[in-house]
Amino acid sequence: MKIADKISIRYISITSIIFTIICIAGFIIVFASEYAKIQNESITKDFLNISSDKAKSVDDEMIQAKQNLTRLKGYIGILDFLDTSKSLKYLKKVMADNFSFSVSEYNCYFAFEKPVAQKYFGRKGFIYTVNKNSSSKNSQIAGNTDNYVSEVWNDTAYLTSPKEVWYHTAKKSKGFEITAPYFDESFMKQWMITVCLGIYEGDTFIGMVGIDILLDGIFQDIENEKIGKTGDIVIVNNQTGLVLSKTESYLKNNILSADERLKVNLYDDPALKKIWQPIFTSDKDDEVVYDKNNSPYIVSSRVLKELPWTVVVFQSKSELKESLNDSLKIFAVIGIALLFVVGIFAFILAKNITTPVRGLVNSMNKIKGTEVAGVKAPVSGIAETRRMGEIFNKMVLSISDAVAEKEKYYRELEEINLTLEEKVEKRTSELVEKNSQIESALLKLKETQEQLIVKEKLASLGSLTAGIAHEIKNPLNFINNFSELSCELITELKEEVEKKYGKRENENDDMDLLLSDIESNLHKINGHGKRADSIVKNMLLHSGGNSGEKGISNINVLVEEYGGLAYHGMKATDSGFNCKKKKKYTDKMKPLTVVVQDI
Repeated sequence: MKIADKISIRYISITSIIFTIICIAGFIIVFASEYAKIQNESITKDFLNISSDKAKSVDDEMIQAKQNLTRLKGYIGILDFLDTSKSLKYLKKVMADNFSFSVSEYNCYFAFEKPVAQKYFGRKGFIYTVNKNSSSKNSQIAGNTDNYVSEVWNDTAYLTSPKEVWYHTAKKSKGFEITAPYFDESFMKQWMITVCLGIYEGDTFIGMVGIDILLDGIFQDIENEKIGKTGDIVIVNNQTGLVLSKTESYLKNNILSADERLKVNLYDDPALKKIWQPIFTSDKDDEVVYDKNNSPYIVSSRVLKELPWTVVVFQSKSELKESLNDSLKIFAVIGIALLFVVGIFAFILAKNITTPVRGLVNSMNKIKGTEVAGVKAPVSGIAETRRMGEIFNKMVLSISDAVAEKEKYYRELEEINLTLEEKVEKRTSELVEKNSQIESALLKLKETQEQLIVKEKLASLGSLTAGIAHEIKNPLNFINNFSELSCELITELKEEVEKKYGKRENENDDMDLLLSDIESNLHKINGHGKRADSIVKNMLLHSGGNSGEKGISNINVLVEEYGGLAYHGMKATDSGFNCKKKKKYTDKMKPLTVVVQDI
């Protein structure tokens, strides 16, 4: 007897239960160990992500401010070509079109030295500022970024007053300068910094452009971050040791001994400086620092790229370990409960499977050939075994019915054989007719496909023409607009020359002739540009496709436009093509209602 013949379903059930319990227990032990390792790595990763994200957020704020300043500075050179009456209007347009406030930015402004302010604006001093419209000057986020206020200041105190650090910081170099944090006592009543960019003519400082950034907007995002019960996050000036953000919660642990923003310097204490300076001046991961009770804290730091600041995150190591132990305890309780539930479930499942299956096997052994009378399987156990019993009993009934109907099927088969040949011939005739219909349909499909290919080619040509026409239209607009603007500038130049030198007796000197030639050339450029623009419009109209909608149109105008378009199309196809066009239009032609593209 084979070994497989000795293995019963009861044996398999018991073995499966024991094996399942052992596997689950082993899995829980292994997974608990790996879970502890992953949890520890996750804690370190969270520290890195928090410090890195906060540092990047502040750096991005500075980068955006520098990009705004660079963009605005580039427009200053245009002031040399404008008179004082137009300079302020020009600055307003530049600021409106090119500056977008972030959450922490409050205002942006230009300020100039006395000679430059007199030259550009006819004033002894000049500050032009655009700022958020603040309903409350002391609000943390001052005003609505979509509602700007423009102001012009003529007070020259900014040139000499040492309190105006924003202006004097800009003089330090031709590059970007950022002030140290300072408190605005006169207006905002908040701590802020200014990002400055000096404006130079050669090596001479003539003015600056700057952006004020409110520190509340930056620091509150840092201060609102929660790092467990014992941890927190802080920003420190890594050069001076000055604590920039609030740190009241740190005092109790003596990790960062500070109680108010911008009033505590950790480098003043040599012991603290020895601990913190290496952390503030480089990126640290998983650094350990001890408090006054010699309890270890995990510290992570990230040095900003755009400012001499460092973001520092820390949390008690004992709190982290306690959190990890709590997670493991919960996991262990869940594992034990899972083992208990699986054991009970496996026992009940085995009991409800073994007995019904054995009863089904005994019933099957009673069946001999087609003799199934009196054979019936038990319907009990789980849903599957009950279903098996029901199916078996139905199968027995089906076998009985099948035997009874066997003769009936034989008789029907004989009748089918007699009429089979007639049905085959009829079906063959139907198939021949179907094949003919299919061939006809295939021919129509082929014709339709060829028509679709032609339409797709025409549509592609239209799209290509439209794309090229759009690309040509942009430089044409530039040519037409700037030729008209240049004509106006020449007229203004003539007026300025006449104002400065008076009306001259000889108006045919070289300068007048040169200006007249330039003006004539610009008119010609403008005329030919408009002609080219008309051709492009016709190309766009031609490539737009046939909408099928009728409209009132002048036939003479259509002939003129599309005749020119056809001529230029032939010239583009054949460089040697040329012809003379003779035009004769009747004045009596009235507007007609037509489909323009079809005509």
